[in-house]
Amino acid sequence: MRRIIAHYDRRIVNVNVNIIVAGVLALIPTTLTVWVVKHHFGVRSNELITGITFFADAISDVLVYYLLHYLANHMPRSRAASSQDSVHAHTPFFKDATLVQFERMCISPLLYVIALGTQYSLMEWWDVGASLATVIGFSLGIAVSRIIHTWWMIRTERMAATKLTETSKTGSSGVRHGPMGKS
Repeated sequence: MRRIIAHYDRRIVNVNVNIIVAGVLALIPTTLTVWVVKHHFGVRSNELITGITFFADAISDVLVYYLLHYLANHMPRSRAASSQDSVHAHTPFFKDATLVQFERMCISPLLYVIALGTQYSLMEWWDVGASLATVIGFSLGIAVSRIIHTWWMIRTERMAATKLTETSKTGSSGVRHGPMGKS
């Protein structure tokens, strides 16, 4: 169990896990909203159902992610565990979580094209029920967006680590220190 927790304490791992868990947990209120709209309000328009799905998912997903990000990275236990991550060690919660949300927002058009396009296609052309179409569409969209966001985070982490290393080599004076002292 300790190995799993140590692996989860790596920011790139817990951000991805939290986003997937937030996406899955957001499916509960999203699917419930779709079901209520269809069965209690009698909405039969697949276009309207798809639009309502978008708003229900966006709100639910963001709220759940902020909670999970706080628990993983900014509670006292998680701060001690994530202190090894020197790039994000002293970033305040809201700034850190909002940076991740900004990155997600950049990728979200792809997520929603895949998720809502799949949902609409399944409902319109294959006569799949709205709730099942929602789950299938968002599962596919989350998988694709996680791959792309992970690549982005790895690239950003490497660039930040390189910059941090360069800064530590130059010191506060901005002069690069060579093997024989100041160059």
